[in-house]
Amino acid sequence: MSYYEDDMPRRGERAREILNRLERVYLAAIRAIALVAATLLVIYAAWLAASGLYKSSRDVGSVKEDPAVVSPEEVTDIDLGKLTKTVSAPTSDPLAREKRYYADFTKRYFALFKSKFEPFKKSEDQPLDQKNFRSTVSSDWRASQGDRGRGGWL
Repeated sequence: MSYYEDDMPRRGERAREILNRLERVYLAAIRAIALVAATLLVIYAAWLAASGLYKSSRDVGSVKEDPAVVSPEEVTDIDLGKLTKTVSAPTSDPLAREKRYYADFTKRYFALFKSKFEPFKKSEDQPLDQKNFRSTVSSDWRASQGDRGRGGWL
């Protein structure tokens, strides 16, 4: 068998054809998978819409209620050991938790204020320590509360 130079397969041309064929098969498979997934999603959405319309069109009176039955023993059977452990003794100051929270809040807020606004401080601005900051925040809060803020612990 004799080949002329024009009829001879060029180097790499066969590999290129194989890779092109493989790419076409791969892309066709991806297209098919995407179409199947999209079709399933459309069918599921249609099913949800149809079942929702059916359920909303039913008469409310046709629904049977299951009564809840609780015996008195179930209600009165309480483990008092757990209850006494969780109850704490009353403190002398009923607002102690709120005061601790507010003190912690002003510390965090002052740290935020210092970190964000200190770079923009002008030379004529007065230095602001945490005590003055807390009184400023408290007075601003009282002013925003009107009569409700007067005489409070803030």
